[in-house]
Amino acid sequence: MKGVATVRLFDGTICEAELHWYEAHGIGKKDIAVNDAIQSHYAVCVCNDDYPASLELRKLYPVLDDAFAAEHGLIRVIDESGEDYLYPNDFFLRVELPASIEQALARIA
Repeated sequence: MKGVATVRLFDGTICEAELHWYEAHGIGKKDIAVNDAIQSHYAVCVCNDDYPASLELRKLYPVLDDAFAAEHGLIRVIDESGEDYLYPNDFFLRVELPASIEQALARIA
């Protein structure tokens, strides 16, 4: 299911956001395929305050480029739900990986 809501970002900006919610019916974690053209960066989670179910400390997460998020001090990552969400930039440290490692990670995503 999805809907639209007006939300306030961490920096105080107000905007409309598309909301998604799901009912659990014992079908397990949803698999997601990420297009390599979109996914080109990774970051390590260094803080998960208020999001312990969504983010694991010291885990590597795929980062999706999002100009709007960057302008507002946010980062878009694919979290434990298998979906992409916005989090504060300081929750993550971006890492540069060799191309061979990024390609291997893309194959198992």
